[in-house]
Amino acid sequence: MDMPLTSLTWKPSRDESMDQQKLLGACLDGSIIRWTSNQGSEVEHIMLNENNKYHAIDYSGDCRRFVVAGTQPYIEIYDEDRMMKVQ
Repeated sequence: MDMPLTSLTWKPSRDESMDQQKLLGACLDGSIIRWTSNQGSEVEHIMLNENNKYHAIDYSGDCRRFVVAGTQPYIEIYDEDRMMKVQ
């Protein structure tokens, strides 16, 4: 990861025994990091939009999607399972 993290969010868990704990981080290079508790110290680095510098990230209320916001005049909403932009 070349750029610093600007925001972090824990995935809310309704039942910790059924759901893995995840942490997402927004980066200034248009990427995110994803850490899953059962993977130990392994961190995924995922490029989403190299034309944006992310400053904020958070999960939706149902935890199926997450939103990022940065220097562009719009927000981006992603499906967390597929890592696909939905809006």
